[in-house]
Amino acid sequence: VFVATWQRQQGFKGASPATIGRRTLSTGAQRPVYVAGQGMVPITRKKGATVREMGQTAIAAALADGGLEPGAVSALYVGNMLSGMLSDQQHVGPLLATAAGLNGVEATTVEACCGSGGAALRWGYMAVASGMHETVIVAGVEQMTHREIKTVTRALATASDWEKE
Repeated sequence: VFVATWQRQQGFKGASPATIGRRTLSTGAQRPVYVAGQGMVPITRKKGATVREMGQTAIAAALADGGLEPGAVSALYVGNMLSGMLSDQQHVGPLLATAAGLNGVEATTVEACCGSGGAALRWGYMAVASGMHETVIVAGVEQMTHREIKTVTRALATASDWEKE
C-alpha cells in the first residue's frame, strides 16, 4: 500500500518523487507525485486473515509511515483480480475504505488480471498528478490460500484467452 501526494511536506517521512533510476517520471503532468508512506502485511500461506483485514492493516501502516490521518486521503484505488471468484467479495475498494476508516472517499477496485496492482498505482498517480486529488492511497490485495488449489487455478486461468489458449 502506498500513500501518494503532490506536495513534499515536513510531515511526510522519506517522501520522494516517483522515479525510475534517476529520472523523474514524466507524463505531461502538471505537478510531481510523491510517495509519502508505505505499508504491508506479511505474505503467508496461513489461513485466517480476510481481504478486509489485510487491507485495513496495510492501509493503517501506510498512513502511520507517512504521518497522515485518514481524513487527509480523498481517494483509494485497490488492485485486485480474484476476490469476486475466491472470496465472494467483488467490490473491494469500498470494502477496504470502510474498514480503514476512509469514510466518504472515492474508492474503486482496479482489475487488470495479474497487473491489477500496477494499474491501481497508475490510476493513483494520474489522480494526484492531474490535480483531481491531493492525497490518495493505492493498494493491491489478493487472497488465494483459503480455497482449494483446483478452484484457485481455475480462477487464475481467467486471465487467459479461453477461446484460444
